[in-house]
Amino acid sequence: MSSKKSSAGLSYFSEDSAGFRIQPKTVLIMSLVYIGIVVLLHIYSKLGAAPIKEETPKAPTNENKND
Repeated sequence: MSSKKSSAGLSYFSEDSAGFRIQPKTVLIMSLVYIGIVVLLHIYSKLGAAPIKEETPKAPTNENKND
């Protein structure tokens, strides 16, 4: 049996990786918070939006006509 570790696999937490180092738990929490905010904004837009009342134009009357 060999005591060497296989380096063929992906190394997520290696010192050689470039960019941010964020734990998977942090990404999960940030994603859930984002989804929650989007859901709350959808609910707010449905409840906060007042129904639009369209004013119907009145037909012209012939009361003031001088014949």
